[in-house]
Amino acid sequence: MDIYDLTELLGVLEHTKQLPKFWLQFFPNERLFTTPHVLMDEVSTDLRRLAPFVAPNVQGRVMRQDGYTTKQFAPAYVKPKDVVDPNNEQFFRRRAGESLSTGTFSPEQRWAATVAFLLSRQRIFIDNRLEWMAAKTIITGMLTIEGEDYPLVTINFNRDASLTRTLVGAAQWSNPTTSDPFGDIRAANRASNDLCGATGHTIIMGPNAFDSFSDYLTSQKKDLINNDYRGSRTEVSLITAGLEGVEYMGRVAGSNGAGYEIWVYSQKFENADGVLEDLMDPNLVVGVASMVEGTQCFGAIKDTKARLRALRYFPKMWDVEDPSATYLMTQSAPLTVPGRINATWSLKVQ
Repeated sequence: MDIYDLTELLGVLEHTKQLPKFWLQFFPNERLFTTPHVLMDEVSTDLRRLAPFVAPNVQGRVMRQDGYTTKQFAPAYVKPKDVVDPNNEQFFRRRAGESLSTGTFSPEQRWAATVAFLLSRQRIFIDNRLEWMAAKTIITGMLTIEGEDYPLVTINFNRDASLTRTLVGAAQWSNPTTSDPFGDIRAANRASNDLCGATGHTIIMGPNAFDSFSDYLTSQKKDLINNDYRGSRTEVSLITAGLEGVEYMGRVAGSNGAGYEIWVYSQKFENADGVLEDLMDPNLVVGVASMVEGTQCFGAIKDTKARLRALRYFPKMWDVEDPSATYLMTQSAPLTVPGRINATWSLKVQ
């Protein structure tokens, strides 16, 4: 009988590691659609024009009307799948947490618990993929979707090229005496503001980028950062309370109450080869304004059991008679669509 080394079993703590829902906070909306593509109308409304001068005794000047652009995007598709084999000895042996002698559950109850666990795990995996999609959308301005049985597809949300930059030479933040992190952040924010009017960017740094930023503050601007978690930080701190790989580092103060909220993101995910990989390049700095107004879109489930409806998740299970087995699968057709992709920017700083 396999038991823990402890002579008395006090309980079992199940360690479930999943991606924290950090990037999805920038996609607060949800939309279900059954068309092959999701359509988004982008209205070009620039209200910075000036009223034209005319003489009082002549006709008024007809002004140009703003137009709009319709963009269409096709969703991805995921369907994690598991098999529950009744020949597996796990159903006839004590599960973690049962009594050490005869056990607490019957084989049927252990089978049901395994089914519930696997379906829950499939949903977590889908949520992880959705968080990954949200992160890549914000960080790169595009999505590259590829799998073993999925052809390579790149969905470009057409972020302006000026909002994705790489610093070189003396401008890199690893050179604290020659770099200008505040100047770089201000320039990126201004470019975003010029393109779509975005303001109040949240600054998200990879750990290497923040280390360099911290060195710069220590040597050049050490009086500018406020890491007080009280007061106005309360509501934002709750967003990421207990999230692994996400840390609020403080607020860089500016004039008239303005400033930058600084976060460090170091979360990893497990790739198809089972290797842990950084979700965000440690050398990146990303700016995100609230007006990005992203939407979590879910397309139709291409399964007759789902009646081809659009659903966030569609779990199903079915039996195979000989040899007996039960298959479990959860399907989803997700896509993260930013409302204003130019409300984001990305800067590789070293």
